[in-house]
Amino acid sequence: MMIPVTTNSVIVFRYDRFRKCFDLSQYAPIMTDGLLYEKELQEYMEKINSIVEKGRPNTRKLCWFITAFVIVIVSVSIIIPVTTVSSKNTNFGLTFGLSFGLTFGCFVCFLLYLIRFSLDWQKKTTQMINEAKEYVKSKQQEFEARGLRWAIPSGFPAWIELWKDYKSNNVVVYDNEPIDQGEPLDPHIKSMSSSPLNPQYNYGENPYEVFQNEQSFNASFQQQN
Repeated sequence: MMIPVTTNSVIVFRYDRFRKCFDLSQYAPIMTDGLLYEKELQEYMEKINSIVEKGRPNTRKLCWFITAFVIVIVSVSIIIPVTTVSSKNTNFGLTFGLSFGLTFGCFVCFLLYLIRFSLDWQKKTTQMINEAKEYVKSKQQEFEARGLRWAIPSGFPAWIELWKDYKSNNVVVYDNEPIDQGEPLDPHIKSMSSSPLNPQYNYGENPYEVFQNEQSFNASFQQQN
């Protein structure tokens, strides 16, 4: 599974299977323009970590079962026939038939266990994802007020995403407060009247067009004088 990388609009936190928690070591408050501090992030992720740890299936039982299955298969399919061949006055047909029957029975039991384990895994994973979504939803309003949004991706719990919606909503951060980019930061700019000698330029215009307009205005102004 390909895990996405952190970009200018979204921060990706990967799950560390060895530490059994999401990796927050790469995060710094500057990544969210000071809207989310490390302490608050750690407190938030502690709950997510507990949900993942509680909802992950126990793979130790599967490892023990696979080990026991290998031992039984080796004993039934190899040791019994070799011991039978080396002994005298033995019914080889009965021995090999019994060995084959036990081996086949072990494979059937192993497949049934894998099917059951897979179903339990899917059930626990679904419950874990739903619980994580409910927690994210309960805390979402606090982050949306700052232009942030948590998202549970399809690959959860391999990673979790923090979207910086204030970036896409044409909002910048000024002194830790989001300000619409459409409003000038200097209040005096708004009060300036538009006139030929003091034109108000649209900062979203093409600079080349603005330059051409200035050239035309200067030429006409010189001709009048």
